[in-house]
Amino acid sequence: MGKKRRWEEASVAPGASRLKPSLGASIQIPRVLVEVIALYYNVAKCLEATMSVTTVRLGQDVEETLDVLSDKLQRSKSWLINQALKEFIERHELEQIRWKETLDAMESVANGQFISGDAVHTWLRSWGTRNEIVPPRVGQ
Repeated sequence: MGKKRRWEEASVAPGASRLKPSLGASIQIPRVLVEVIALYYNVAKCLEATMSVTTVRLGQDVEETLDVLSDKLQRSKSWLINQALKEFIERHELEQIRWKETLDAMESVANGQFISGDAVHTWLRSWGTRNEIVPPRVGQ
């Protein structure tokens, strides 16, 4: 990764700004663009204030794939990692909910709180007939 450049503002004609990187020549940039950049910078600083920093060691293959995706999607590697972790956490939470529901269902069966398969099949076979029956209930 290249060195970070520091920019300093120099005075120029009204409506424009001259930014000069500490490593080289200066360039003239319209004042409105400088204001947009400043706004973006301030928003980014506010977002940084609400986020923490975590260091992650990545395998070379993962790092290379992350670089390719970052370029392709025009998103930062940090954004991609954050999205992947959010999706992983959501999926894990959903798995935990499903596991709890499974355990609850198994407990209900153990306590005799279930509808038999025969009762459900009888009910389904009655659909569309003159003698359609009401849905079965627990304990029937």
